[in-house]
Amino acid sequence: MPKKSLGDRHRAQAHKFFNLSLQDRGNRLESLEWAEQSARQAILYDYTNFQNWELLLKIKLELSDESGIYALLEDLLSVLGKDADFITQLKEINILPSCNDLFYSILKREPLNADVWWDGIKSGEYDLVDFTKRCEKMDFRDRRSNIIFGRRLERLRKNDHDEVFSSLMPYLLAHRPDNFELWIELGKHYETLEDYKNALMCYDQVLEFLPTDENKSRLFKIINNKFKNYNNILPNKKEVMSFQK
Repeated sequence: MPKKSLGDRHRAQAHKFFNLSLQDRGNRLESLEWAEQSARQAILYDYTNFQNWELLLKIKLELSDESGIYALLEDLLSVLGKDADFITQLKEINILPSCNDLFYSILKREPLNADVWWDGIKSGEYDLVDFTKRCEKMDFRDRRSNIIFGRRLERLRKNDHDEVFSSLMPYLLAHRPDNFELWIELGKHYETLEDYKNALMCYDQVLEFLPTDENKSRLFKIINNKFKNYNNILPNKKEVMSFQK
């Protein structure tokens, strides 16, 4: 999962070395190498912050690292669901003079931050129907893209787009069944429907990947308060196994 504080710390370190490369030309390459290493760490810890990607691109441009810029943009596209149109464009252009424009056009269409994306949905900048169609064709095997798009689905569920949420959730879980954030959101979706069996099965999945999660125990308390005899709504072993298929 993204760790913002560590990402910010490494980005600050990368900025420091990048500025040193501009001030001390004698040690320029060494400073840029340290800056690049720190910028890579920033992305590793927090790939949802576009500033981390932006800084690494800036360093790559300073180094005139054409192959490195191509790899960075391709990795960014992997994080954003491997949009085939953008990958095709990437292979057909002269990368150095156009990489900044391409970088910002990618992020304009597919922002890394789920809140920025949701603001775009509310304002009409992004179309929900188009988003749904594209999701059905995208590749979410990359853990990072699964988390980013899963957080978009979380925004949809919390804003009463349950139908879109439930239709797209299977695509993401099919690619990365270990994304416990998705299982939590799916469990909460079932809770709103008062489908406690499926909610409990979702939280069982969460515990496989996050043993400290308390959603299952929280739901048990709700069930205890709501029903005197709750055995009839608990999933049996056969149902749990069927749900995992």
